[in-house]
Amino acid sequence: MDCIVRSVKENVNNTVVKTADGRVFNADFVVVTLPLAVLQGNHEKSKITFDPPLSKSKRDAISRLGMGAENKIVLKFKPEDRF
Repeated sequence: MDCIVRSVKENVNNTVVKTADGRVFNADFVVVTLPLAVLQGNHEKSKITFDPPLSKSKRDAISRLGMGAENKIVLKFKPEDRF
């Protein structure tokens, strides 16, 4: 839908998602996938609020996460060399 989410509010019967351009979406369930920096709320411009707020243990875990360079190694085996 190409919209910037500003808030996610869970109610008794549904979840309400509000966007930066004022649109409101109601849903039974919401799957939230965010870049780490957005989830951590590092920049006010991209910050998302959750109501009710995420639990302290989740906020603590999110704040401890970090990003860095990752190396990938691909190993290719001949079928007869499988173990």
